[in-house]
Amino acid sequence: MATNNLITLTNASLSHGNLNILNDTNLTIKNNDRIGLIGRNGSGKSSLLNIIYGQIELDKGSINKRKNTSISFVEQEPKIKNNLTILDAIYNEEFIDNKKLAKTQKIIEDLELDKNITINNLSKGTYRKVALARAIISDPDILILDEPTNHLDIKGIEYLEELLSNWKKSIILVTHDRYLLDKVTNKIVELYKGNLLQFPGNFSKWQIYKNQFLIAESEEDKRFNNFLSQEEIWIRKGVQARRKRNEGRVKRLEELRQQREEKTRTIDKIKVPINETDISGKIVTKIESISKSYNGIKIIDNFSTCIMRKDKVGIIGPNGAGKTTLLNLILQNDNVDSGKVYSGTNTIIGYYDQQRINLNEDKTILENINTNGDWISSGTSQKHVIKYLEDFLFHQTVINTPVKILSGGEKARLSLAILFSKPTNVLVLDEPTNDLDIETVEILEEKLHEYNGTILIVSHDRYFLNNIVTQTILFEGNGKWTNIAGTLEKNEYIYYKKPKKHKQGNTKEITNKVINKLQTKKLQPWEIKELNNMPTEITNLEEIQNNLTLKLSNEKIYNKTNETALQKINEELQKVSKELDEKYQRWSALEKKNQ
Repeated sequence: MATNNLITLTNASLSHGNLNILNDTNLTIKNNDRIGLIGRNGSGKSSLLNIIYGQIELDKGSINKRKNTSISFVEQEPKIKNNLTILDAIYNEEFIDNKKLAKTQKIIEDLELDKNITINNLSKGTYRKVALARAIISDPDILILDEPTNHLDIKGIEYLEELLSNWKKSIILVTHDRYLLDKVTNKIVELYKGNLLQFPGNFSKWQIYKNQFLIAESEEDKRFNNFLSQEEIWIRKGVQARRKRNEGRVKRLEELRQQREEKTRTIDKIKVPINETDISGKIVTKIESISKSYNGIKIIDNFSTCIMRKDKVGIIGPNGAGKTTLLNLILQNDNVDSGKVYSGTNTIIGYYDQQRINLNEDKTILENINTNGDWISSGTSQKHVIKYLEDFLFHQTVINTPVKILSGGEKARLSLAILFSKPTNVLVLDEPTNDLDIETVEILEEKLHEYNGTILIVSHDRYFLNNIVTQTILFEGNGKWTNIAGTLEKNEYIYYKKPKKHKQGNTKEITNKVINKLQTKKLQPWEIKELNNMPTEITNLEEIQNNLTLKLSNEKIYNKTNETALQKINEELQKVSKELDEKYQRWSALEKKNQ
């Protein structure tokens, strides 16, 4: 009988320099385990994934894999041959397998991909979709995903969430997306001080378990420190009195000192001190009927809003919709085609760019932040730049490291450190959570919640947005944007719900509900038939509308060579949107007549 254990790590140890990544720890991965692997940046999550995948060997201990266990691994920076088409990259078979080919074509359709486009012409978001599709098509026993939501928009993340929720085999997932962890996982493994802490359940349950664990750990640390203090007293006084050494006890003391060093080495937390200045005027920016087009395609069409002091605004839309364009128009870094943008008084803006253009890759960490002297001003106090960098977990031993060799998470922390080193009363943040670990995201979240100024955020992190923003600017399609109070989750806004292909049973159920309402016979027979057909007709139109909108959201389609095709898609979308509006109005009229 085949064992249920796919992979077993026993007494596993791995070190990088002085850092113990794994310290004599154990892990078993079973069939249908859906593991969320968490831990702060630099703790060794990617190293552990590579051990499981077979790319890195342990220093000590063993790893046993069940015979013929297949693994697919989507890395943070996946590598796909540039000359392949999307179909060839995903299918990747020398001989024709009709069943796999059909599955490939279905996932290409589901992800709204063009199978004939070559890899070197893809945006980062589409590239990520291809990498995910390629791993999923291989149908592995273990699917490993390292930050799979990076560069995906919210609709792409919701699709991934649904797919993984229905996945029938094992998953190992590294992500800072807490909603995804909640929806998908049944086990949380935290890489913590070289140990693999294992908790049953999803992320929300882990938070409860972790709090209990930290309380117990704190009590254990107190007992440990008291015992160590007694041993230190013995080594100073007892040995002097007797003039001889108990070598066994001395050796144990050295081991205790080493344990203390290990305990204290990894407990620092990022502090994220945000440098605020005097308040801005009551109106931060006022936008009146602005429009912006590229190559004849409307990115923003007649949009108006007013952002007030202390507003915290989330900007949400699919990749390529124009979120960054909207930010640049608000910041007046770009010109509108029509309309007006008014800036308020005394606005001091800090801008976090997702490309991290504020980093000089050839300079060191210290040189990047030490541009205005050795002191960082914060309100009425000052902090030396070295101490300030320590707040962002850059200790004196690493501050002369060139930025170009830093990890994505370290670059993100440094970019935040530079942003917050200058006083602001308006923060504009473009995908600030990319590459950050959950702990850092949560601390950033808390600081932004406390921030007394105004915030504009573009983010795909739903949990992050819902804990910060007080209103949302939402892309509706075809250049149209709208203002809604609160967050996307609270409004359950239909645009960002993944369009579902209704099965016949679902349509019948809807139709039966409609028929039940018709018992009063207030409608004519032909009207009853018309109302009967409405759910299916509206569903079909909504699917067409969403498909066209997704095509327009692909940034590659805005090349000048595609101008004719773009215009055709735009016209089709306008036609379908108008027809859909008419259907809704007609349905409302029939329902009202039937009441």
